[in-house]
Amino acid sequence: MPLPFSWADQEQHLVSHLSALIRLDTSNPPGNEIAVARHLSRELSRSGIAHTILESQPGRANLVARLPGSGRKPPLVLLSHADVVGAGPEGWTHPPFSGAVAEGRVWGRGALDMQSQVAACLLVMQLLAAHGIRLTRDVLMVVTADEEAGSRLGAYWLWENHRDLVEAELAFNEGGGQRFMTPGGPVYTVQVAEKGSARMRVTARGPGGHASVPRAESAVFALAEALLRLRAFAPESVLHPAARRMLSTLADLHPGAGAEAIELLLEDPNWARASSLPIDPVLREFVVAGLHNTATPTVLSAGQRQNVAPVEASAVLDGRLLPGELPDRWVEEVQRAAGDRVEGAIP
Repeated sequence: MPLPFSWADQEQHLVSHLSALIRLDTSNPPGNEIAVARHLSRELSRSGIAHTILESQPGRANLVARLPGSGRKPPLVLLSHADVVGAGPEGWTHPPFSGAVAEGRVWGRGALDMQSQVAACLLVMQLLAAHGIRLTRDVLMVVTADEEAGSRLGAYWLWENHRDLVEAELAFNEGGGQRFMTPGGPVYTVQVAEKGSARMRVTARGPGGHASVPRAESAVFALAEALLRLRAFAPESVLHPAARRMLSTLADLHPGAGAEAIELLLEDPNWARASSLPIDPVLREFVVAGLHNTATPTVLSAGQRQNVAPVEASAVLDGRLLPGELPDRWVEEVQRAAGDRVEGAIP
């Protein structure tokens, strides 16, 4: 249908929404998602869109808005989250919560993850309402709290306590695809499943004492050796049908050496082949992650004083599992890879 408005004007509305959302500091912890919920409430009210704010704890707000459809099909959800990872001002071109619009960009924490999608969902709801577009299904806008810290106060809480408000057949969410340039033209990735999590902590122990007396068996050295073993760890490849289809498509787009390398990977999938594919480096990282369970060190802990050798050193490993994989089995495999100088446990 012809659209009686300018997409350029809508772009400006979107930029305005995004800039305003970034200026609301919802770093998690502590979250304070109520600030975003109240802002969205004002905007939705201007458009006459029914919505409700639900706090799992004071200030930890979730928002659910609904545009009624004909009811012929189950609802569709535009899903996003209001919280962001914390950010200090160091190293930023523009302050992280400025929402600055400069150099053709909107700057700030959440510009990508994921106030941009909150703003886009808001604009979609406003356009549907403004033009009286009634679809065959209800359209829900769900903005959750606590995504960056596990979602217990957000998506989990909504499902357990207000399932009737958010249950739907389809959902659009973040992270499903990116655009990559290939020799055969641009390609757009599409996510068809979500990796599971299997986080663990590995801990090394050793003799303590004054730091003036070095000890080769120190907990810190033992942990470092375990992490180096993990860096060299090549887990078994898992080639699901969706991954096989992705690789076949990439082979068509990478003639010559690229196609040959991808065909070899399809015949004999392994970490080394996936890690050396002659394709765009960022796309290659996606391929590697899509064929393997992973365990990435994220938080290191050791010691209390600079002149005391700690008796314990640990690292949190953020494990991600392909569909169908079992967390307990993966934790055991990671423990074997890290070696017997550390002990693993699920936090």
